[in-house]
Amino acid sequence: MNKFYKVLATATILAMAAVPVASAHQSQQVPSIAVCPPGPVDQADLKKDVSILNANAKSNQNKHDKEHNENKENKENKHNEDKEHKEHKEHKEHKEDKEHKEQRQVLGTVGQITNYTNNQNGKYITVVGRGVTAKDQSDMILAITKDTKIINSKGKKVSIDSIIKGGKAVKVFYGPVMTKSLPPRGTAITVIEQDQAMNGVIGKVTEAKNSKVVVTGKNIYNGKEETIVLQLTGHTPIVDQNGKKIERKDITKGMSIEAFYGPHTTKSVPAQAKASYIIVNKEQQVQELGTSGVIVEKNDSQITVVGTPAAQGGQKEIKLNVTDNTVIVNEKGEKLTKDTLKANQNVDVFYGPAMTFSLPPMGNATKIVVKGQESVKAEGTIEKSDFAKGSQIYLNVNSDDNKVNDIVLNINKDTKIVNLHGNQVELKPGMKIVAFHSQIMTMSIPGITDANMIVITEEQQVQLPGTDGIVTDVNGDRVTVVGNPLEQGGQQQIILTVDKDTVIVNEKGQVLSKDAIKPNVSVEATYGPIMTASFPAMSHASKIVVKGQETVKIEGTIMKDRTNDKQLYVNVKSDNETSNDVILNVTKDTKIVNIHGGEAKLTPGTKIVAYHSPIMTMSLPGITNAELIIVTEAQQEQLPGTDGIVTDVNGDRVTVVGNPLEQGGQQQIILTVDKDTVIVNEKGQVLSKDAIKPNVSVEATYGPIMTMSFPAMSHANKIVVKGHETVKIEGTIMKDRTNDKQLYVNVKSDNESSNDVILNITKETKIVNIHGGEAKLTPGTKIVAYHSPIMTKSLPGITNAELIIVVSE
Repeated sequence: MNKFYKVLATATILAMAAVPVASAHQSQQVPSIAVCPPGPVDQADLKKDVSILNANAKSNQNKHDKEHNENKENKENKHNEDKEHKEHKEHKEHKEDKEHKEQRQVLGTVGQITNYTNNQNGKYITVVGRGVTAKDQSDMILAITKDTKIINSKGKKVSIDSIIKGGKAVKVFYGPVMTKSLPPRGTAITVIEQDQAMNGVIGKVTEAKNSKVVVTGKNIYNGKEETIVLQLTGHTPIVDQNGKKIERKDITKGMSIEAFYGPHTTKSVPAQAKASYIIVNKEQQVQELGTSGVIVEKNDSQITVVGTPAAQGGQKEIKLNVTDNTVIVNEKGEKLTKDTLKANQNVDVFYGPAMTFSLPPMGNATKIVVKGQESVKAEGTIEKSDFAKGSQIYLNVNSDDNKVNDIVLNINKDTKIVNLHGNQVELKPGMKIVAFHSQIMTMSIPGITDANMIVITEEQQVQLPGTDGIVTDVNGDRVTVVGNPLEQGGQQQIILTVDKDTVIVNEKGQVLSKDAIKPNVSVEATYGPIMTASFPAMSHASKIVVKGQETVKIEGTIMKDRTNDKQLYVNVKSDNETSNDVILNVTKDTKIVNIHGGEAKLTPGTKIVAYHSPIMTMSLPGITNAELIIVTEAQQEQLPGTDGIVTDVNGDRVTVVGNPLEQGGQQQIILTVDKDTVIVNEKGQVLSKDAIKPNVSVEATYGPIMTMSFPAMSHANKIVVKGHETVKIEGTIMKDRTNDKQLYVNVKSDNESSNDVILNITKETKIVNIHGGEAKLTPGTKIVAYHSPIMTKSLPGITNAELIIVVSE
């Protein structure tokens, strides 16, 4: 059996042992079972049931002997009573058995973690891959709770952070209760780290020959177009979209498939890899999403539609590209041109599941159905009025004192009611709405007309997430706020778009201009609830309350002297000049944030950015109240890192290959080096960015946030340049003169031996297989090696290897 599937089989058994039984009240409405761990048989209860049955049988026999001579009517009555008792018992046992089975239902997904969120609202992972069975979900957003069991394939407890850093695939199990969103949301019961990563492609078979299949399509994880040659073995599972097994010979050119492979791929063009799982005719499973509503904006070949999601799923608000492949028809199916699409037009739009994380999401329209005539748009506030009867609402158009242009809207079964900021769709007085209504209206005052769609624009504002903090940056319409989440939820750090719809006031409620929002100002901002999955998150500012005067910003290091639970001594600029140092009072109103995650510990040696009151004592150092403290560098030694060689420099991006540090890290990492990156030599002396160049030995710390790409990408926190440059060679390990301590390398893998090298393998030599798996240094293995510039003058020359990268075995 393929090693990967041995791991999956083992992991499944472990998951079954780890999965807790769902509560009885959750088992009332559940979908079909995916993986059902067998329930234990209670031997004591079983013996008890047998003894009761035996006793009943014996009792019945005695009664039968005793009453043998009684009249027929008594025997029939007894028979009926026994029959009813038996039926009642069987019904009870059947009900208990059914409930026991329902309690054990659990679903599963195998895939890669593509997104991880850890904030005030909890921990969430997004897993993209395939269902354990055809009935399970391929994509899931799962909440990680204190009850979630997180283990590796051997059953050992691990953390979500270590799984994400390792980049390996996971097998997740979750209950049947989930949302109807795309992807669905649920709660993780068990997360099992697999022994290797996985990759995937969805596309068309362009060639199928013997045990090889060529697939052209999109990579499931990065969305890029790719062509890959997949090698099929006798152990490669091949199924249709219903989970039915398919023979390898039945895969033919033109078929649509979803294939999982890797983690090893060749560097050839096209790349080649071993297929680990194939689903045939996968594209038939992809449901087209839809929205029924109104075009609220049209811009060249792009439309914005607001409405209600279709039954199969969709968005309340969606921005769609109208391409040459978009089918545009009327309700009769007659083809129309792009020019038919106008603002306020009633439409049904359809689009694929691929969308951006922007607000609103963006996608490509596959089909647009134009419905009837254009609507008329009206904005205003719902008011209580005697003019509105039954299912009607009275709309104060423009929310002013002019009653002449007010209207009464008929709300019928065809009226779509949308709340972009929440789920409540009940229309109440005081709500601000945008209404799209029929062109036909009565001549009365107020006019009466049918509402086609109503969009709730302002409702339950206080329940929106928010942040109480400081404006740390202003860049055009974008404002960055750092602080504490509000009681109803929010982010520690958020980038907000401020526009004409953003309410800006002071603490007294007086309206302010956008100019009042500037760096170092204390604010309370509400936003969303829709936010991007980026870091930091981005959203639209609903309301910003500017609180008091500007603060003063300082940067520095917490010193041990005069630091206690209530005060911090800060060495401003982290230098030897004490005249500008500050003592910060830490009060109950001081916000303390670690924007990189984890606990914000204010210990000596921690580097911080602080925003304090402009009021300060005249003493040296001055004493003032801290309003916000941001931990920028704490427990530096705990950041992940790599001890290795710089293999590539491309602008601000540096690739480092080597061994992960003791606290964790990557074998291969692409780092962004900027003004915040500390670059020093081994003595701690500051170096310029020019010191980082190919073949240089370095120790780099980064993150802890990293992309899920391969190789991973992160921001370089600190780079220590170690000694001299190395020399890079490429070649093949030869059998001659190769042993445990030395490798004979045929440089360039040719017949010329004069440039060959013997590499000494020391305890300092880093040996890496960047494609995963064990790095075996055996004859015939192709490698890239970085060695010391010091070499003997013998032929071949002998030198110490600092880094060996296994390219292919």
